[in-house]
Amino acid sequence: MAGLLCVYKKTLERNAPLFDRVFLHRAISIDEIIDNSYENISIHSTIRDMIKIVNESNKTVFAVHDDESLFVGILELNDIKKLILQKDIPEASSVSALVKHPSEVFYFKDSVTRLMKKFDDTNSWHLPVLNAENKFVGFISKSKLFAHYRKSLSENSDLYQDF
Repeated sequence: MAGLLCVYKKTLERNAPLFDRVFLHRAISIDEIIDNSYENISIHSTIRDMIKIVNESNKTVFAVHDDESLFVGILELNDIKKLILQKDIPEASSVSALVKHPSEVFYFKDSVTRLMKKFDDTNSWHLPVLNAENKFVGFISKSKLFAHYRKSLSENSDLYQDF
């Protein structure tokens, strides 16, 4: 997917950058590509609580928040799956030691162009979306963003006939 991102980026740079940036802002709404169905786990949750949430979810990444519901970091299934499979998990173990900072976050007010650059720079598949108060809104997936971008391009292909 990283190669595909580079192709899109080079296409944007080569074919009328200003026009494409305007097209991106009009064709892709952040609201349409945010997935807000992700679980938000408290930093004070026990590992057993986290395992229950993970088992009931089809997601591979989870947001973690503090007491004021501010975003703290993420838990990724690949990082915690060995722990989930352990038989003897101490009852009082907290998820706080498992939380990691994402390589990048996307703020709701940022542009689609900035979002694409963040995906390109980090090679991440998911970026957490935060509001102005640093509260978790949802995740945006790279594949959903580019599927939406491809669809918008195909629907507006007549715009590119002169290029």
